[in-house]
Amino acid sequence: MSDKEIISKAMTDLAIATAKVFDTDPFTIGSAIIDYLNTVDPRTDDEWTLDSIDFPKVKEDPSDYDESLVYADDDCLIDGVGFADPGGESALRAATADNPRNLPCPTCSEPNRLTPIDRARGYQCDECARQTERGY
Repeated sequence: MSDKEIISKAMTDLAIATAKVFDTDPFTIGSAIIDYLNTVDPRTDDEWTLDSIDFPKVKEDPSDYDESLVYADDDCLIDGVGFADPGGESALRAATADNPRNLPCPTCSEPNRLTPIDRARGYQCDECARQTERGY
């Protein structure tokens, strides 16, 4: 058994035991363990991942399936509205009667660039965001 396999087994046991003692899921504990291992492991060519921990297999119970949690695409709204450009790069929210695009961008001061939800989230217009993030 290699050193990595020995540590993986120990970390698996630790994740499962800690999750049981603290009544949390092993993935949360596993993530913390992986962060720790990547900090202390001197090897830089072989990063630890959650795949390094052999979590117990969980059987899915079909009776746990709740059809009310299945949404149509237009039901998945953020802040009560969808995105202005669904599937695009913009984080701005769609303009609606209750969320009009009537506010200036805080960066460039161009009028009618943000909605009240966008401003509440601290956003700037798409052009300014693109310039800040990508330089064009």
